Amino acid sequence: MAPPVYRLLHGVLLGLLAAAAGADGDATNKVDTCIVGAGAGGLQLAQLLLNAGRDFVLLEREAEAGSFYSRFPVHRRLISLNKRNTGRDNAEFNMRHDWNSLLGSDVPRMTTRTKERWPHADTLVEYLHEFAAPIAAAGKLLYGSDVLRIERLPPAADGAVGLLELTVAQRAPASGDADSSLRRLVCTVIAMAHGLGVPNK
Repeated sequence: MAPPVYRLLHGVLLGLLAAAAGADGDATNKVDTCIVGAGAGGLQLAQLLLNAGRDFVLLEREAEAGSFYSRFPVHRRLISLNKRNTGRDNAEFNMRHDWNSLLGSDVPRMTTRTKERWPHADTLVEYLHEFAAPIAAAGKLLYGSDVLRIERLPPAADGAVGLLELTVAQRAPASGDADSSLRRLVCTVIAMAHGLGVPNK
């Protein structure tokens, strides 16, 4: 679960959105980059955009970051390397042998959290939660945000490619599947970082 303070902030944000939406409960906002999915890929892109001072929002339909790893792999042992000692002093070389840590953050890396070469998945979940916390604190990560539809808007008057509109159902993280409100986001770029759409059979 997301930390209580972020659940509280998220609830306040939902309230502000609902107030701005008016009677139909439909709010529209513009943002440069929309990232869908707060797994490792989405978090990494979000952190780099945050460091660069870019305009973005990270949308996650679950109540926590990295929710995939809370369930999978079912045997709870990662197959990604956690090599703590490479025999080298080169930081970049060493990072290439750390297959679990992300870039651009002061959050302690996975290699400092466990001595196991093939870490337990729960260790990665804890790491991703900590990595996501500053992004959420900056108001850039919205939990309980399910992207229902993506549409291309008509081209601009100057012939420029039309922007992208996302219809997002937002709910408080503790409210289960009950939709609290609809929000429409207009984005220049959408990064789909939600993983596989269907199981690999």
